[in-house]
Amino acid sequence: MAENVYTGGQVDIPAGIPTTQLYKQLLGSRLFERIETFSNRFLATNQDLLLEYSASWVRDPLHAWSRQWEYPFVFTRIEQFMRQKKSETSILDAGSGVTFFPYCLVSSFDNVKLACCDNDARWGPTFAAINTRTASSVKFAAGDVHDLPFKDDSMDVIYCISVLEHMRSHERVMQEFHRVLVHDGLLLLTFDLSLDSATELSLRQAKKTISMVQSYFPAADPNLKQLLTLFDDKKRLLHDNSVFTFGSSLTLYQRARRNFGRRIRRINASDSDKLTVRCLALRKE
Repeated sequence: MAENVYTGGQVDIPAGIPTTQLYKQLLGSRLFERIETFSNRFLATNQDLLLEYSASWVRDPLHAWSRQWEYPFVFTRIEQFMRQKKSETSILDAGSGVTFFPYCLVSSFDNVKLACCDNDARWGPTFAAINTRTASSVKFAAGDVHDLPFKDDSMDVIYCISVLEHMRSHERVMQEFHRVLVHDGLLLLTFDLSLDSATELSLRQAKKTISMVQSYFPAADPNLKQLLTLFDDKKRLLHDNSVFTFGSSLTLYQRARRNFGRRIRRINASDSDKLTVRCLALRKE
């Protein structure tokens, strides 16, 4: 497989909502280049094994929607965590799907055990087949993030990338994350945020969810209070051109996929949902 993408801490990706300027800087960084190289080689090596998953979701997750920000954010925060921990680290990808990213992590860091959990049991054989082609394998467990199939205090790190906005009970998910994480464990949580309240989490819903998350993980980002205040100024956030948004670039098919299972609304080629992404790094006290 590709070389690892260990960065030595050379790239800082702040929590919160990304700006367009920072997003562009990240895309030009050595970190992103190396993650992208790994992803491209992973896709080329496992193209035949990923056909079913690609038909159900996307062929190239790294280049879909806001993932170009989310994956590096999670990677760098795990890198920082690993610097402080010399023993074996257990990591959970909650709501994983089948992507290059867990393999990128296990190939980049020593003493890592990584489990992927998804409610679609079809991906078990896919992971098993990919594992036969890689030097560093990951485990797969079929399960719902509302009721994780893992023991209490069994994971050092949980990351959950753009899953929360699709879940029926955010509080139940947080209860499960809190249960499974060890003391002082790290939770990396990203979710899509609808600035125009057309899809995904609205600002009002997001504010309520973040306040609830903070009750379970009080050791939150320093800028969290500032962000919650910003949510109250919907007009400012909606028209702030410095805020990175990705909704207007979605294809008709991608919008249909995003709205699958939600209350049906009209979708057309001129549809321009204004979406951004919110990233949180939290510790269990």
